[in-house]
Amino acid sequence: MQLVTNEKLATSRFRLGTVLHMVALAVLIAGLFVSLQVTPTTTNPVLLFAPYLAVIVFFVPYFFGKQLVQRYGPKHRQDAALAQAIKGLDNRYTLITFAAPNLPDYLLVSPNGVTVLLPRPHTGTLICRGQSWDQQDVSPIVKFYNTVWGVPLGNPTRDLESAKEQVIRELRARLGDAADSVPVQGVVVFTSPQARLRLEGCAVQAASTKSLKNLLRSKGGLSSALVTRVREALIPETIP
Repeated sequence: MQLVTNEKLATSRFRLGTVLHMVALAVLIAGLFVSLQVTPTTTNPVLLFAPYLAVIVFFVPYFFGKQLVQRYGPKHRQDAALAQAIKGLDNRYTLITFAAPNLPDYLLVSPNGVTVLLPRPHTGTLICRGQSWDQQDVSPIVKFYNTVWGVPLGNPTRDLESAKEQVIRELRARLGDAADSVPVQGVVVFTSPQARLRLEGCAVQAASTKSLKNLLRSKGGLSSALVTRVREALIPETIP
């Protein structure tokens, strides 16, 4: 298995997320400073409303910074976990990480085509019924933390379908009609050892890291030449 990582993109986006967090903190501190200037006799509307405005403005850089840090931050990246999970697959498989901002973060190119790997770090029992998902056997505090500060479970089915569409558009733009013969599929991968899956008519493929490799073993028949073209189409030219 080959691994290709766009470290330049990951590093720059993580730095941007960190800067946005610092901006958010600066706005909050400025709002606090202004609030300390307010006295019972203050009538200046700027001083009266600035602290409330600061709290509202704070959430803008905080929200976008949080997304970038959780996507590209060293503590949140999932490329090591995915690479370990599929270790042992032969060199026909290439895991491409952070190819481009307009593409999913984790793509596996193989004779099967392109497989979008959508990692989720959640614990507990993850239940998929049709297109809906639920997380059980975790405390309400954990769910609240994931929603506000952590990584919310969201709807992996919807996210995976959107990610596949991104890949299809990119392949059509780069390969033309040849893209129609390249299957694009996806797998929701739960990377925590404490995750337990319960799939009841699930609309998408889902796996733990333990079962991922067997799920991905080649069943397709793309020619090596086409696999190479797909790899070249998805790997940025800036990566040697």
